[in-house]
Amino acid sequence: MTRSTQDPCRPSVIGLVACLFALFACAPAPSSEPLTLEEATPVPAVELATLEPGAKWALFTAGSTRLRGANLHPCSIFGEQGDCIQEITLEDVQALRDAGANLIHASYPGIYTVDAPFQVDEVNLTYLDNLIRWAEQADIYVIITYRAGPGRDEGVFSSLAGANRTVWDSQEAQDAWADMWRFTAERYKDSPVVVGYDLLTEPTVNTLIDPSSNRSPQDVAASAAGTTRDWNRFAANLISAIREVDQQTPIIVDAMNWAGLEWLPALRIFDDPYVAYGVHIYDPDLYLSLIHI
Repeated sequence: MTRSTQDPCRPSVIGLVACLFALFACAPAPSSEPLTLEEATPVPAVELATLEPGAKWALFTAGSTRLRGANLHPCSIFGEQGDCIQEITLEDVQALRDAGANLIHASYPGIYTVDAPFQVDEVNLTYLDNLIRWAEQADIYVIITYRAGPGRDEGVFSSLAGANRTVWDSQEAQDAWADMWRFTAERYKDSPVVVGYDLLTEPTVNTLIDPSSNRSPQDVAASAAGTTRDWNRFAANLISAIREVDQQTPIIVDAMNWAGLEWLPALRIFDDPYVAYGVHIYDPDLYLSLIHI
């Protein structure tokens, strides 16, 4: 799973995979036999002021800690045009906690607008404020990740051809992402339940650099170095923006190509003690298609 047995990102990757994909490991297999689950690690009732530096990082790296939960979007039911028909509630968050989860991976639309002039999206900000408040009430951790934001819309998850992906050719949009993350970190850094910032859900800039998918991940990354299509450069700028206001909350950087495991070597190792590297594993597709949540 890593570049070498001595790779410094090894514990980070292992912790993140366990954290984000325990949902699939714990989902019922297509069998009539009941599945016995271990108890999830209880969320400790602590105030941020009592935490030692790096305490949130220990949630990802301490061998005795188990994080498991689910991805959540603020809308639980969508209309045919992608409009939100029904929003999640405190009761939904509490039900997840009662089922044994201790983590929400909040795959949320960005709190800045997709289109210029880039500014706070009050609707999306309310969605996220509500979730953090409910998580604090339900005693469940949250990792915040933005699936959309300046120059990137939700269309990337349905049809790349028709999606807004101008962020990969616009320094203005990328600067707005940095502003969005700085705003986010300043707003939520003191919440004891916010334990991670996942910078951008499943970057797919590689499909713009190499539409035919003929080149290696390392070659794709090298060919974009120093440009707006350089994911390593973009991620480094987002990390810097967050660290201006929050020095301890863990940051997660997804690999390119839908956070593909084989693209992990194309990520640089960032000079930050609290960075983890994200991969999303969807194999086997047949098994995943049998999971209904």
